[in-house]
Amino acid sequence: MEFDTEQNRLFIVESFSPLRPPKRYLNQFGQLMEHAPYCERDLRLPQNLQTYDEYGDFKVLIKKQG
Repeated sequence: MEFDTEQNRLFIVESFSPLRPPKRYLNQFGQLMEHAPYCERDLRLPQNLQTYDEYGDFKVLIKKQG
């Protein structure tokens, strides 16, 4: 990865299963309760992403079985 500045934050997660909130924060219907540290409204999709439509050979790195 290459960045233009040093002011970057990365949150990288490697997981063998989907990430789920702890059960203590969920009600019987699977919704986050009021005392949860975050709310569904806090989760947002990225906006204004730059897309590149290019032809060519590209390197793709895949991690499998460790």
